[in-house]
Amino acid sequence: MAPSSERLFDSLGHFGRLQACVYFASVFQAMSCGIHYLASVFMAVTPNFVCGIHGNVSNILFYNSSESSIEDIWTLWTSTENYIVVQLENGEIWELNQCSRSKREVGLDLAYEYKGNKSIYSCSDGFLYDDTKWKSTVVTQWDLVCDREWLAKLIQPTFMLGVLIGAVIFGDIADRLGRQRVIWFTSAGQFLFGIAVAFTYDYYSFVIVRFLLAMVSSGYLVVAFVYVTEFVGIKARTWASMHVHAFFAMGIMVVALVGFLVRTWWVYQIFLSVATLPFILCCWMLPETPFWLLSEKRYEDAQKVVDIMARWNKVTTPCKVSELYSVQQDDPVRDRTGDNGTSSRKKHNILDLFCNWHIARRTITVWLIWFTGSLGYYVFSLSSVSLGGNEYLNLFLIGAVELPCYIIACIGMDKLGRRNTLIPFLILSALICVLIMFIPQDFSILIILANMAGKFSIGVAFGLIYLYTAELYPTIVRSLAVGSGSMMCRVGSVVAPFCVYLRSVWIFMPLLLVGIMALLSGILTIMLPETLGKPLTNTLVEATEMGRNGKSCSGKTPPGQSAPPRQRTPSSPAPLLRPSRKSDSSSSPGASLLWLCTLEMAAPKVAVVGAGVVGLSTALCIVETFPSCSVTVLSDQFSPNTTSNVAAGILIPHTYPGTPIHVQKQWFKETFTYLFALSNSNEASEAGVHLVSGWQIFKNTPTPKEELPFWSDVVLGFRPMSEAELQKFPQHQFGQAFTTLKCECPPYLLWLEKRLKANGVQMYTRKVADLWELHSEYNIIVNCTGIGAHQLVGDEKLLPVRGQVLKVHAPWVKNFIRDGDGLTYIYPGIHSVTLGGTREQEKWSLSPDPGTTKDIFDRCCSLEPSLWGAQNIEVKVGLRPSRWCVRLERQVLSRGGVKLPVVHNYGHGAGGFSVHRGTAKEAARLVGECIAALQGSSSRAKL
Repeated sequence: MAPSSERLFDSLGHFGRLQACVYFASVFQAMSCGIHYLASVFMAVTPNFVCGIHGNVSNILFYNSSESSIEDIWTLWTSTENYIVVQLENGEIWELNQCSRSKREVGLDLAYEYKGNKSIYSCSDGFLYDDTKWKSTVVTQWDLVCDREWLAKLIQPTFMLGVLIGAVIFGDIADRLGRQRVIWFTSAGQFLFGIAVAFTYDYYSFVIVRFLLAMVSSGYLVVAFVYVTEFVGIKARTWASMHVHAFFAMGIMVVALVGFLVRTWWVYQIFLSVATLPFILCCWMLPETPFWLLSEKRYEDAQKVVDIMARWNKVTTPCKVSELYSVQQDDPVRDRTGDNGTSSRKKHNILDLFCNWHIARRTITVWLIWFTGSLGYYVFSLSSVSLGGNEYLNLFLIGAVELPCYIIACIGMDKLGRRNTLIPFLILSALICVLIMFIPQDFSILIILANMAGKFSIGVAFGLIYLYTAELYPTIVRSLAVGSGSMMCRVGSVVAPFCVYLRSVWIFMPLLLVGIMALLSGILTIMLPETLGKPLTNTLVEATEMGRNGKSCSGKTPPGQSAPPRQRTPSSPAPLLRPSRKSDSSSSPGASLLWLCTLEMAAPKVAVVGAGVVGLSTALCIVETFPSCSVTVLSDQFSPNTTSNVAAGILIPHTYPGTPIHVQKQWFKETFTYLFALSNSNEASEAGVHLVSGWQIFKNTPTPKEELPFWSDVVLGFRPMSEAELQKFPQHQFGQAFTTLKCECPPYLLWLEKRLKANGVQMYTRKVADLWELHSEYNIIVNCTGIGAHQLVGDEKLLPVRGQVLKVHAPWVKNFIRDGDGLTYIYPGIHSVTLGGTREQEKWSLSPDPGTTKDIFDRCCSLEPSLWGAQNIEVKVGLRPSRWCVRLERQVLSRGGVKLPVVHNYGHGAGGFSVHRGTAKEAARLVGECIAALQGSSSRAKL
C-alpha cells in the first residue's frame, strides 16, 4: 500500500469495530475453503471390498470363521490379500477377491484352503463394500476400484488444479472489478457448487463440478486475504493476515466433525456446504475497500466507505480522501511515480526474477520453500486418516495444531526475524519426518503426535513465506514474485495427493520426500537475507544489495566499491552524482564507521516532508548518499504551487546572523559547484540552469563585508565596477561585477522530481498535520516544510517574510542588476525577467497588492529604463521562511517509549536557493547519523 493509506488508519484506527466485523465475517467464510479443500479425505475414501456375486449366498467362510452374512466378515478383514469363500444355494463355491472372483470346479466340502482347479472371472456383478463406517462414498457410488481406481486418485489432484487456475483468474478479476464483487460471487459459488456436487449423477459430472468448486474456493481465499489486508492497519496487519490461515484450519476441523456425524457422502457434502450459509446471506453488505476505489478514481465512493468506518469506529472527525490523495484530474502530482502513468514503466516479466545470480538464487530458494510448504502441509493433512486410531480425531487434531503454530510464527517473525524463524522450522520438519520412520507401527499414539509436530513445523514455514516473499523482492516485481510463489504452492498441492498414494509403494515414501525437500529448503534459506526491520526495496539493485550487505561490512571490500551505483538516465551528468576524490579523502574514521553501520542497517524508510527546492534536493542527496534507502516525499503542494516556484532563483547568498560564516560559505560553495556542473551538462536547458553576469550596486559607501563578501571567491570574475560601468547608475557610488548562476525554478523543480523518480523515490500528495503520525510508516522523518514548520512543529522563531515579484517579458535585458540592500533587483531568465521585490515581516497574505506591484515596477524601471516597454506582467507572491539561523539539526521525538528520529532542514529565508544543495547534503549526513543510531548496540558489536 502507499504510505498515504497508513495515514487513513492513523485517523480511523488500525483495527476498529468496522474492521473487526469485516475481518471476522470474511475469515469465517475462509473456513469453507478449508472444508472443501479437505472434504475428499472422507468423501472419496475407499472401504474394504470384494467382488460381488450373483445368487443367494447360503454360507460364508473367512479363514476359520463361518458367518451368515458378508457384513459380519468385515470386522475380521485385515489385508487386501484376503479373500472370502462363499457357497450359493445351488451348491456353487466361489472365492471372492478384491478385483476378481474364481469358481471352484470341484465343490465337495466348504473349506477355506483349496488346491483344485478354479475358473477366474471378472467382477461383472459389481462389488460388495464394507459399510460399517461409511454407508456410501463416491468410490462405492461409482465403483472407483480396481481398474477404475485411478479415477478415484484423480479426485483430489483435479480439485487442486482448479485451485491453481482459480487463484490466477479471480486474483486478476478482483483487480479489475473490485474485491467485494468477487467475494460475493465466489462465496455464493462455493455454496451453489458445493450443493451441486451432492446431486451429480456420475463421476465425470462430479469431477467437473468439484473443479468449479475448487476455482471459486481458491478465488475466495486469495481475494479475502487481500480484502482483509486492505481493511486492517499496519499495527494489526501481521497478526490479522496470518490468522486467515487459522480459520482455514478450523474448516479442516469441521470436516472431521461432520465426517464423524454423517456417513453418506452426498449428505456429508450438503452439510459441509451449508456450514457457512450465514455468510452468504450477509456478504452483500460488506463494503468495497477504499483503496481499490481510489485506484479506480472513484473518490466519492471511497469517501463514503471512510465515513462509514468513522461512524462504526466512533471517530468524530474522519479524514478526507482529498487530504490523502490528489483527486484533481489536472493535479500535476496525481501520479508522481511515472511520467505518463503505467505506460511509461518497463513491463516486467518472470525473467526479471532471474536478472542476476543473487536474485535468481533467491527466486529458486523461495519457489522451493513455497513448493515444500504446500507439499508438506497437504501430505500431513491427507495422510492423517491413515495413521491408525480414530481417523476423525486424527484429522481434527491435524487442523487444531495449526492454531498455535500461527501465533508462534507471528512472535518468531517479530522477535527472531523471518529467516531465523523459517530455517529452524524447515529443518525441524525434516527431522520429524525422519523420526516418524523409526517409530514402530504399533505405537499409533506416538506416530499421531509426531505427525502433529510435523504439521505444526511445516505450518509455521508455510504461513511465514507469504510475508517473507513480499519483503525479499522490490516493488517493481513484488506482485510477480508473490504470484509465482503462489503458483509453485499450487503445484505442490497438486503433487501432494500423488505423493500420498506412494504409501502403496513404501509406507514412508511420502515422509521421505517431504523430509528431503524440507531439509534442502532449510539449507538454502540460510543464504537468504533477513528482512526484519528493513524497508521494502524499490529496485532490483536495492534488492540485490540487501542480500550482500553482510559481506560489505567485513572490511574486505572498500566502501566505495561495495554497492553498484543506482541506475541513472543516460544524460545524467556524472559529477552531480559522485563525491569528489577530495571529499572522499577527507572523510573521517567516524564517517567510515557511519558508512559501515549504514550498510549493515540496509537503510530504513525515510520520509521527506516538503516538496520545495530544499525538500526535493534533500531527498535526492539522501538517495544518492544511501542508495539502498527507501525514500518518500510527502507534501500537500508540489510544483507549480510551492513557495520555490515564486523564488527568483539566483545564486547570491544572504547572511544568517545565527550561522557561522564558514558554514554558510561551505553551503553556498557546494550549491554553486553542483549547479555549475549542471549548467555545463546536456541537461542544463531542461533544468533551467544558466550563467548570468551583472552588477550589484550601492548608493552609499559599502562596509568592508559588503565590499568583499564571503562568497566573492566562489562566484566567477568578482571585481569592483569600473567608473564607466557606474555611469549607468548615477544614483549609486559603488558596485561589483561578477558572474553567477540563475535557476528557472519551475523547470528546476520538475528536473529534481525526474531525478528522484529515476532513483526510485515515491512522491505522494499528503498534508501532514503532525510528524508523529508518520511513525508507524517510516523510521526517519526529514522536515523540509519551510514556513509550514511554524505550525507543524510549533517553531515560534520561524516567521514569514512576504515577497512579491513581477515576471515580465523583456528579452533585451541580458544582465542582472541588484541594489545592495536586496530590495530592488532585476534578474533575467530564459523566458522572462524577474523584477523585485519586497520583504514584509510577519505578513501572511498571499494576495497580490496593486500598490506594491506599481512600486516594484517603478523602482526597477529607475535602474533599467528600458523596462518601461516590458509586456505580459505577471504578479507572484510567496512567504519566505525566515529565521535567525537555518534550523539544520537532529531531534528525537518520543511518545510512550517509542522514539522517532527527525532531521530538520528549514528556515532558509530569502537565500534558500543559494544554499539549498549544501544544506541538503548536511541533512543527508544527519540522516546517516540517525541510521547508525537506529542500528544500536548490535551494529557496534559486529563492527
